[in-house]
Amino acid sequence: MSKLKRNDLVLIAIVAVIIVIIAAFAFPDLGGSEEDVTTTLTIDFIDTDAPLNPGNATTWEMIDGDWQATTEANSGHSVWVFKNISSGSNCYLQLIEAASIANFEVETQNQTLGLLVTSIAGLTNQVGGGPGWQFYLNGVYGSRACNVIAIANSDIVEWKYMPLAG
Repeated sequence: MSKLKRNDLVLIAIVAVIIVIIAAFAFPDLGGSEEDVTTTLTIDFIDTDAPLNPGNATTWEMIDGDWQATTEANSGHSVWVFKNISSGSNCYLQLIEAASIANFEVETQNQTLGLLVTSIAGLTNQVGGGPGWQFYLNGVYGSRACNVIAIANSDIVEWKYMPLAG
């Protein structure tokens, strides 16, 4: 009888661990804290023209309480930089703040492990080996969903439209 009880307890413990693991992956918490952080966010269009100032480097910076953009030639390479952008403390919330500043749209798809960015400024992920939006944090490829990875003050967040890293 005591052996049966021990087996039952082991089985219950295993089921409980499985439930906790499934819940952790099925309902990921937003990465980061509720505090705003300040980073530099870059959107690099790689070999594709940006919808605003194509082929140039456009930098947004807070000056005297207003966001101001400056554009300079960049050898045909479209890149947007948001200096000292402050928002929630994950890569997705920083991107949404940049969209608010520069007036572009971000589209996402809810995935089991978090959000997948499917379009930035009208440029949509391509299926079948084409380019898509990927992000890097401090030069390291984002291996988890953008709304799950926490960021800190002075981090560098980069979004790149490029073939799937791998």
